Amino acid sequence: TSSPAAESHPRQESDLTGFVNVATKHCIAMCHRTMMSWNSEMEILLMSWKSVTMDGLL
Repeated sequence: TSSPAAESHPRQESDLTGFVNVATKHCIAMCHRTMMSWNSEMEILLMSWKSVTMDGLL
């Protein structure tokens, strides 16, 4: 009875590792995309703020 359990354990662990790897890659991709869009939005915000400030000073 102990043999099947011992056999199934490594496969289960590798499945879990694979799942964790995929989840981690997915999270990194999501974070990267979020940071990229956030950066571009901040740049746009900064540019518009600069132009408004320049207009105000001029």
